[in-house]
Amino acid sequence: MTEPQRALPAAFVEPMAALIRGAGAVRRAVLSPPGTVPLLTLCTLAWLLRSWLSWQSVGSNDITTWQGFAGLVERHGVVRTYQLDGGFNHPPLMGYWALAALKLAREATLPFPFTFKLLPIAASVATIYGLARAYSLSWFVIGALVLNPADVLVGSYHGNTDTLCTALCVGALIAANRSSWILSGILLGAAINVKLIPVIVIVPLLASLPGFRARLRCLAGLGLGVIPFVPVLFGSYEAFVKNAIMYNSFRAYWGFGMLAYGSGSSFREVSESLWKFAELGKYPIVLGSALYTLLPLAGRRPERAQYFAFPLSTFLVFASGFGPQYLVYPIPFLMVLRPRIGAAYAYLSGAFAFFLYHWYWNRSFPPFSSFNTNWPDMNALMFGFASWCVLTYWWLASLGEQWSAFRDRVLSQDNGT
Repeated sequence: MTEPQRALPAAFVEPMAALIRGAGAVRRAVLSPPGTVPLLTLCTLAWLLRSWLSWQSVGSNDITTWQGFAGLVERHGVVRTYQLDGGFNHPPLMGYWALAALKLAREATLPFPFTFKLLPIAASVATIYGLARAYSLSWFVIGALVLNPADVLVGSYHGNTDTLCTALCVGALIAANRSSWILSGILLGAAINVKLIPVIVIVPLLASLPGFRARLRCLAGLGLGVIPFVPVLFGSYEAFVKNAIMYNSFRAYWGFGMLAYGSGSSFREVSESLWKFAELGKYPIVLGSALYTLLPLAGRRPERAQYFAFPLSTFLVFASGFGPQYLVYPIPFLMVLRPRIGAAYAYLSGAFAFFLYHWYWNRSFPPFSSFNTNWPDMNALMFGFASWCVLTYWWLASLGEQWSAFRDRVLSQDNGT
């Protein structure tokens, strides 16, 4: 005969029940979207954090390079700068922004690194606000974006335009979701006028649109982005192609390059094979991004954000070269699609960037990180490889979802016959 279960004392049950109800309320609050005033408060905090870091630092080699570009543009113009400096591999509009930042620094007696980063910082805050409103993001996701270390460091410390490029891609996504096809094309064209990287998003974006007219309108908007390139193509075509189109980053401790470096001492043949594969990076990036648009014909049509996330993730998974500024591209889209994976990637890649900047810091104040060819800190390598693995996992998982949908469709057709 079993003993009857004894009831827990009320003095224990009531506090536990209250604690459970409180935890549930906190969880619901964290997963619910904030109102307009709290959202604006969070965006203000994001702006203050990034502006403070920018004011307290110089950045990396890139910011001094941009200052040099600004000087050349001021003396010789953008078109001539492509011929004078082979390192000027950016679209022409960014040369004009560098010049504007230089003039603002002089007029306001501010450091050039601070004035140059004003636009990337504003773009980061706009990304947070735009995604939060368009997707009704929860407190958790918005908080993760506000404190996202990869975005904070790249936009406020590094000294380049990648957060601006990412923000314009986000704008193109939001405009497409609102059926503003022309505006979507204009914004993607604007992103390409910041960096050429989003060229790989053109075909996926068009594939995500619902018909010929929508695609034609998007292409019309995208065509406006060609206008700033026209003077350069007529005045410095060969130099622009050499500097920008044929540009490839240096070999780096990232992805397959990291595997190649790590296996070099013990498995030389494996290392050489990995390097040969890594150096083909442009081909799987372009081909993979384009072929992914065909998968819905066989599987299921994914959320439009995935048409942005997949090519930008492909860019990083197969990158033959690397710069820490590239880390920010897939983050906003992953945070919309898979917030936990997006947060894991954002914070691991942010730790990677932090250890890189710290390792190459020249011990000056305000801080300046001078990148060179020396082997970086082992902590950086560990976090870098972990972030690449997270991104590769999502990349493979997104392919797996399409394969599963395709298999289910085939099986259902077989069962139907």
